[in-house]
Amino acid sequence: MKTKRNENAFQRLLIWTIGICVFIVLVCMLITSRTKRLRTYQDYVELKNGWILDENGTTEEISLPHAIHHSTMEPFTLTYTFDEEMDGEDRELFTVAYYCDLNVYLDGQLYDTYAFTKTSSFQTNGSGYLLFKLPEQLSGHTITLEYIPQIKLHTYRIVMPLYGNRGDIIIRLFYQELVDTILNLVLIIFGIFLLIAGLLFKRIGHRSGKLLLGLGFFAGICGTYLEVRMDWLRLILQNPLGIYQTEFLLQLLIMLPIMLMIYSIFYGLSQKLLKCGIIVNVVHVIAQYLLYFLTPLELKSMMIFSHTVLILSIILVTYITFFRKEMLPGYQKEITYSIIPMGFFGALDIILHYVNRTAQTGVLFKVGVIVFLCMEIYFNIRHYREYILEEQQNRIYREIAFKDILTGLKNRNAYEQQLYELEKVKDQYDTIAAGVFDLNQLKQTNDMMGHEMGDKLIRTMADLLKRVSQGRWQVYRTGGDEFIVFFFHLSDNELEKICKSMESEAKYCRVSETMTLSFSYGIAKYESDRHHSIKELIAEADANMYRAKQAYHEKQEQK
Repeated sequence: MKTKRNENAFQRLLIWTIGICVFIVLVCMLITSRTKRLRTYQDYVELKNGWILDENGTTEEISLPHAIHHSTMEPFTLTYTFDEEMDGEDRELFTVAYYCDLNVYLDGQLYDTYAFTKTSSFQTNGSGYLLFKLPEQLSGHTITLEYIPQIKLHTYRIVMPLYGNRGDIIIRLFYQELVDTILNLVLIIFGIFLLIAGLLFKRIGHRSGKLLLGLGFFAGICGTYLEVRMDWLRLILQNPLGIYQTEFLLQLLIMLPIMLMIYSIFYGLSQKLLKCGIIVNVVHVIAQYLLYFLTPLELKSMMIFSHTVLILSIILVTYITFFRKEMLPGYQKEITYSIIPMGFFGALDIILHYVNRTAQTGVLFKVGVIVFLCMEIYFNIRHYREYILEEQQNRIYREIAFKDILTGLKNRNAYEQQLYELEKVKDQYDTIAAGVFDLNQLKQTNDMMGHEMGDKLIRTMADLLKRVSQGRWQVYRTGGDEFIVFFFHLSDNELEKICKSMESEAKYCRVSETMTLSFSYGIAKYESDRHHSIKELIAEADANMYRAKQAYHEKQEQK
């Protein structure tokens, strides 16, 4: 029954998770359809072409977005001239200051500024997602954006500025990142699903529990990390310090769930190597944040170390997965197949970050994560199905081993097991009583009417005990015509009433036209000062039953 309940719980959880994901997709599709219809008259303009880049005294006309290799701390500028159709009220300019101070000039005059400044604790908000309020009349005017780098980076990526109404700019950014937002939300929801499924698996003792918990944390970390990088979300939240710190913390933690997950299925030297890798990752996270909080160093400027540790962790996991043999049976193929895409795409994404400055990073990593999770979910569901089938077979075997075929009651094996378990918890009950019941006419019935009628007599007695107990007490058939019942939490009066009702009801239990049910019984109540064990209680009840049986035979002889 427990396995069946867990199976049903897992199926309901999976159905609800798929339903929520489908609901999110449908809602986002509805939003997409709506934004497409509104797009023709949204009040914003994409300032894509016509920008003049001035870098180190060299000028060139570029289109945005654009990336430049600018490893110095020297300023660079972008200049744009508005045409005649860009006048309007409540217009703002959206741009991103990528770890820079930013000065905004209008016709050569300083108009507004953004300072990438550090507080007394050396903390910053990272990139600035900015909206500058502009004058209503802009036709023919020139705007200049002066970027002043504050940390040395390999690449500066310049986003395409948007000019228009604040709400429409946010809608445009959301629409542009809608597919990514949907995938990130699905990752987060599946992470929650896997965490709950992992707890369910651990509860039933299935070995995939730790794996699913690791996958759940991994999916949740990846989904949240990718979500906090969305431009529309950062613009709405207006660059809180927490979102910057969260982004890098999640990036630093990405490999930990995978290493912990794999750690649970390896042993020997492989487990020791993974333990060292886990310690290095934890120390690296602590060290980076201590340096960030206590020194002028930026998390972004330390990314080279983050990527190095990440690459080394991928290499370690790949080496152990492919070349070490100290793995629990049944996981070699699954782990190997699913690790390949994630490790390959993750490493390739990091390499592109440094080799191709115009490439959009994060896309390949997201593909690898999705493929990895899908494969692992498939493999673990398959393991769970095999476990359920095995448990169903074991349950059948247990029922055969502990169930009396003739009566449907628990048998001698179950009784012996109950004695062992009850002995350990006997002090937790208010009262414990044992009843031993024995048929009076079984031998005569078998001799005179045949064993088929004798079996019917045994079943009649079993049915009477079932009706009286109503599942409240434990009833066992321990021998040919011997039954034992354990009564819990009953007073002497209640116990006496039950026995009297059984005697009365037995008179109406007809086995044949000429024979009714007749039995002898003995009852004993557990008392700690008299009984040292439950076996002594049973022995007393058995002795009481034999005295009752002897009295019955004496009475029959007198007739």
